[in-house]
Amino acid sequence: ATYYSSFSSLFYGSFGFLIYLYKVFLPIHLSGAHPYPTSPTEPLPSYFYLMPVIILIIAFFIYKTIKYSKNYVFGFLFALVSVSVMLKLVPVGDTITAERYTYIPYIGFFFIFGYIYQKINNIKKWTQVSNILVIVIFVISGVVTWQRTGVWKNSFTFWSDVSEKYPDYWRGYNCLGQEYAKTGNFDKALECYTLACERDKWAPPTPYMLRGALYVDHFKNYDLAIADFKKVIDFPNKNDPTQLDGRHNLALAYNKKGEFEKAIPVLDEAIHMAPDE
Repeated sequence: ATYYSSFSSLFYGSFGFLIYLYKVFLPIHLSGAHPYPTSPTEPLPSYFYLMPVIILIIAFFIYKTIKYSKNYVFGFLFALVSVSVMLKLVPVGDTITAERYTYIPYIGFFFIFGYIYQKINNIKKWTQVSNILVIVIFVISGVVTWQRTGVWKNSFTFWSDVSEKYPDYWRGYNCLGQEYAKTGNFDKALECYTLACERDKWAPPTPYMLRGALYVDHFKNYDLAIADFKKVIDFPNKNDPTQLDGRHNLALAYNKKGEFEKAIPVLDEAIHMAPDE
């Protein structure tokens, strides 16, 4: 996500806030991680430029409610300020939204809903309707929450759900691969790392590195390991930590294969990159 510009981050941040606002009313398509909707090299969709404008319009109408009550402004600002640190105004990571960030910010919106409910409930003819509506919302929310807890049962269910929601997103497969590797299921781990590399053309060096390590340590296929480690060091971001580790692992693979003359210049590069290590 460091490839995304600061300019585009303004619109991605606005998009994220509106997604969080939308899911207050309609909590569907939940996922432990939501990747960016566009790649770093693609232009922003035209509708993205409307996102900050929509937020300003909403904020304007919220501001206008001051003459009725300050509770609406308080609830909105509570939600906006508390979630702002998790909006992609600074391009960090490769996920644009994640519902777990909204536990505290949603208190602001629920404060507004509670205030509205109280106002409506005080109107005698609407009391029964408002109470029934609240009960229905609680029941539906409880069912959805219970279903969602199954996804959070363990790392396998969690990342499997991410992969199902986003089959072209590398991270779900990569994390599944790591979990399988921990359990000693190296065949499944290899399958997951390969999916991460092949499904997502924007996959970073990480799944190539992990797959290469599997080839070296468990499958003894040094040629495929060398190919993966070469892909790692060919990535454009030369400040990525994998650049140094990739050279260490590439030299190790050459060493395992007995091609010592090829390992030496790779290690020289690593020494030049980090002479103090």
